[in-house]
Amino acid sequence: MFDKSNFSPNEQYSLKYTTKQSPYLESVQEKTISSCPIAYQMISPVQGAFLKFLVQMSKATKVLEIGALTGYSALCMAEGLKERGSEAKVVTLEKDVENFKVAKENIKSSELGHLIELKLGDAVDTLSNLDNSVQYDLIFLDADKINYINYYNIILERNLLSDDGFIVVDNGLTNFSLLVSEIEIKFRYG
Repeated sequence: MFDKSNFSPNEQYSLKYTTKQSPYLESVQEKTISSCPIAYQMISPVQGAFLKFLVQMSKATKVLEIGALTGYSALCMAEGLKERGSEAKVVTLEKDVENFKVAKENIKSSELGHLIELKLGDAVDTLSNLDNSVQYDLIFLDADKINYINYYNIILERNLLSDDGFIVVDNGLTNFSLLVSEIEIKFRYG
């Protein structure tokens, strides 16, 4: 079991009162923490439960994730899709070959692998080549923050977001000044 004492007091409180994650998700999280040099970039169990909740409450059937890391967040969202039928799918993009291999193994060895399609490559290129006849109900941005505005623009230009869909952004305020500058430019100058 990993050490939860490193979590902030708010996160520890939230974790205490959030539905416990499945044993498989916990094992993926522990494996990531013990073996991935950038494990700190993985979403937390509370964030994972929130993503699962968003998928369930929105009645999403198609989910797109940009930034798979080791597959943990895709698996969280796939748990929310379990009861959605044969059309349900999480498509997750990862550019790092080593992370891709680990994510592929984690997804393949889960009971949810049939719900997840993992794609290797640069997200800008992959987004530009996705079948735009498929629209996504939930899109989760969790990759290189500097490209969030590029991902957003491609998603809208290619009509990848369904009419009732929404975009969830991880660490959207990590570099607040950069984000504010991009938003100001977008709203002032179109």
